[in-house]
Amino acid sequence: MKKKNLENLESKPAFRHSIPVQMRFNDIDVLGHVNNSVFFTYYDLGKSAYFTTIRKGQMNWTRPDVVIANVNCNFYAPMRFGEPVSVVTRVESIREKSFKVHQRMRDGDGGVRRGYAGIEMPSGCVGESHLRV
Repeated sequence: MKKKNLENLESKPAFRHSIPVQMRFNDIDVLGHVNNSVFFTYYDLGKSAYFTTIRKGQMNWTRPDVVIANVNCNFYAPMRFGEPVSVVTRVESIREKSFKVHQRMRDGDGGVRRGYAGIEMPSGCVGESHLRV
């Protein structure tokens, strides 16, 4: 990722929510990297914790009022087993019926992984009015 793009991302609201991620043995591929598909589960943990924090309690899973409408993930650097990492989450933008959540993987010291954005995932979410069947 170009340095200019990273600076643009950093000029947006700060990441204020962070949770540590514990890697599991089965998260690792034959090259010793965390498998790319596993990052989505790490980000799901981050989103669940984020929503629990901002709602000041657990989500009501029997009556969902938010769904993930779009997920994209950009991979910039591999993560290896045993590296201390955390998921940071922020709401990047809010519209009338949707909002955009942005997440990153950070190293154990809170820095951006290896001078890159590490792994980033913007998610498009829609609110309750779009969930009627």
